[in-house]
Amino acid sequence: MSEPAPPTRASRVAWPRQEEKTHQSQSPSLVFSLATLVMGLVIAGLLFFSGHRAMALLVTIISSLVFFLSRFAPGIHAVIERFFQRCSRVVGLVITWIFLVPFFFIFFPTGRLFQKLRGVDPMQRAIRPDALSYWQDAANPVSDKSCRRQF
Repeated sequence: MSEPAPPTRASRVAWPRQEEKTHQSQSPSLVFSLATLVMGLVIAGLLFFSGHRAMALLVTIISSLVFFLSRFAPGIHAVIERFFQRCSRVVGLVITWIFLVPFFFIFFPTGRLFQKLRGVDPMQRAIRPDALSYWQDAANPVSDKSCRRQF
């Protein structure tokens, strides 16, 4: 069997290899941990001054706990991070199905109906029985030079 080709710059970006992935149990950098703590405290402060004192206390406790665990117990911090990642994935899926699906089925058919009522056909899909062909010449023909170095 032959050896796999060495990774190129493009392949490293598109397909990261397993051995290049960092371990989740490694402690995040101090700057990242402090930035996370500061963001949590800023959100807690906004909640506190808007009258949501209980929520502000909860956000303060969670952000402080995540900060101290990232510094002193990276293994537990990794478990909490994975939990937050799974929760955010679920929230993203729910929001997608709640907002995007109705948006698609309400706005696109409605827009098409308005276009049809006005007689607008931007894709020129109307059937023309008197036309010999539906072929349209390209507005900007492609030259051979532009196909040689596409990237």
